[in-house]
Amino acid sequence: MDQQDVDDDQVVSSGGLPASSTNNNMSTINIDGQDDEGHLNSVNLKDDSHRPDSLGASMETKNSGGQRGRSHDSISSASNISSTSSTSTSVGEGPFRARFGTKVITQTMTRNGESPTYTLQTKSLPEDDSSRQWTVERNYDDFEQLHHFLSTSVQPGHGLIMPPIPDEPYVNPNFATEKNRSQLGPESRSLLSDDRFKDCWYLQDYLRLLLNHPAFGHNNIWEHFLCEKQPPAKAKIKKSSNIIVKLSENFDQKTKISHKDCEEYFQNEKDWSSIYLNRIRQASEGFTSIINARSKLCGVLSHLSTALNLTATGNLSNSTRNLTKFSKLFSIAIDDYRRGLEVMNYNDEITLGSSLNLWTRYVDGEKEMLLQRTGLLIDYEKSNRNLDKAKPNKKEAAVRSKLDAEKLFEDCSDIARQEIKRFHNERKNSLEMAIKKYRDAQLLVNRDILQLLLISYENIRQYQF
Repeated sequence: MDQQDVDDDQVVSSGGLPASSTNNNMSTINIDGQDDEGHLNSVNLKDDSHRPDSLGASMETKNSGGQRGRSHDSISSASNISSTSSTSTSVGEGPFRARFGTKVITQTMTRNGESPTYTLQTKSLPEDDSSRQWTVERNYDDFEQLHHFLSTSVQPGHGLIMPPIPDEPYVNPNFATEKNRSQLGPESRSLLSDDRFKDCWYLQDYLRLLLNHPAFGHNNIWEHFLCEKQPPAKAKIKKSSNIIVKLSENFDQKTKISHKDCEEYFQNEKDWSSIYLNRIRQASEGFTSIINARSKLCGVLSHLSTALNLTATGNLSNSTRNLTKFSKLFSIAIDDYRRGLEVMNYNDEITLGSSLNLWTRYVDGEKEMLLQRTGLLIDYEKSNRNLDKAKPNKKEAAVRSKLDAEKLFEDCSDIARQEIKRFHNERKNSLEMAIKKYRDAQLLVNRDILQLLLISYENIRQYQF
């Protein structure tokens, strides 16, 4: 099993939507997940703890059948994508191969107070008879420590683009309520599903990107972080809250943004990253708005279905009884459509939605790297000016300072050129795969919704009063 084997997912289809005939009980929507060995098994979409993890082989289409009053009616669901290329080019060296393949298990995620705990399953690569496996638990603070260690293990001005660590998940009920109101509206009575499966996927993508990165994947900290029960020792991470320091940092950043680069290649890249970052952020926010609007619609459809399914009591006339049965047929059709929209939301979030979210943050990381290099350029230009103005007794020190600044800047530029090329290959492959899987999932789920609605239409059309 190479890293691609760990990350490729499967578009699957399952049976198990409710029958539109006489059975009014709402059955669950099943999707094909995977057990710990990567084999497909049926799991309940209603239960967030059984969301599929992306430990799979290759993308394929499966149908589990599932006849429940309808022939082979199904709602299709795509498991999480991890579409980035697995073979990465080392910075200044030959091809780099990841040493570990890791997945974050959604089924066993727990919350301990304010800190979620994640279970990581790791296999050594390449997978053969000598391959080993480990299972460890880590909380979000451990991931922050890992990020801090790896980012400080390289030299300042390194020219590398650090894969972005996902935001810390909100576990406070007040934050969840505010998020629900901000996304669905203050008047909405619908509740967003638990985001823990998305948190797991984001962290899994984060680990995959680091493990496949030639500069970060070879670090010895991985043996400790992924293979030992206890996490690496924690270091104190300084987070400055001094307003003067923050104002100074903002001023320095504006200076770097406006500073003209001496190389056209890097200037064009700076301009591109600024424009592209705004566009992909808008695309990500717009895509999330579509998902949120669909969630609102699901809430409305749920209320409507419940209202239509209410049964009158007492002495009823024949016409009233017929109307009640007819309303229930409408209720089943509406509920089928709602379930289809829920699966569509799930598919959208784990295909194109998660990829847009990742690359919005990753492009921001490239922009930060380019600004760091611009800072080195400013220091180099300043050292040249100081050398020109240096007095004879300070000439030697000025020369050394100029040579040091020049070497640091040139080394950063050399690494950055290769890193940018690698970054764009990764970005294109990832987004292309995400769009393809989004397309496939949309075709599958809309086909299934159409089949269900056609059956409901026939049942309603043939109903005899």
